[in-house]
Amino acid sequence: MIAAPSAPGLHITEHFTLDEFAQPQRYGCPALAYPWQWVSERLLPLCQMLERVRQACAGRSVLVCSGYRSLVYNTRMGGAVDSQHCQGRAADVLVDGLLVSDVRHVVEQLLMDGSLPLLKGVGIYPTFMHLDIRPGSALVHWYGTRRVT
Repeated sequence: MIAAPSAPGLHITEHFTLDEFAQPQRYGCPALAYPWQWVSERLLPLCQMLERVRQACAGRSVLVCSGYRSLVYNTRMGGAVDSQHCQGRAADVLVDGLLVSDVRHVVEQLLMDGSLPLLKGVGIYPTFMHLDIRPGSALVHWYGTRRVT
């Protein structure tokens, strides 16, 4: 179990911090920290999965564009009604120096070789990828039109 946060920049895994998954102040909503009670059960496995993606992308930085979202924030920004972001199980990401199509190919290869057993949601957007660890056994895959702003 991860210890309670004591300082900004607390690392969940080697390359991902708790702060990266916080809700920013936008859409008339306040900034909110990632819910602490979900860190070990949800955020740690999500970050471990993102570490595998990072490693497969030759160690390139993975930028978390959107992590945790409150229901109000998610509604105001046009997110899905059943968004895994509201459950702390999702990240919208960019990989430094790679196109979304390149990252999609890497993720598909990792799925095929069994390296991402917890990955259950993959959304492909023009400027980012959505990856989540929703409960269940089936992989959900979709294409969207929203862009990172």
